[in-house]
Amino acid sequence: MSTLTQFTGGGSVIKSIQRGSWGFTSGESETILIATVDPGKSTLNVSVESATSGKDGTNVNFESASMAGGRIDASGGSLFVSSGISPFHNTYSSTRSGTLYWEVIEYV
Repeated sequence: MSTLTQFTGGGSVIKSIQRGSWGFTSGESETILIATVDPGKSTLNVSVESATSGKDGTNVNFESASMAGGRIDASGGSLFVSSGISPFHNTYSSTRSGTLYWEVIEYV
C-alpha cells in the first residue's frame, strides 16, 4: 500500500493553506483579499452550496445548483470570485443565493 510520504519524499510540499467563504446572490462577483501567495505555485478550489427560494418563500432545494468560479490575481494578494446563474431555471423560483467556499493551496 502506498502512502503520501512515498510520493512526496517524506516532507511537506504544501507551504500554506487559506480558506474562507462568501455569501452571494446569483450574478454577483467579489474581490477577496488574502495573504500573498505565488500564483504560479498555487491552486484555487471552489465549491458552492446554493439555495433557491420560491415565490412563496419556500425553499426549492431540488433546484440548488449554481455555477461559480474564481481566479487568483496576478499579484497573488487577492481572489476574484463570481457566482453564475443556476442552469436549472424554474418559473417558481425568484431568488438564487448561496455560499461559495474557497481554498487556496500554495506549494513549495
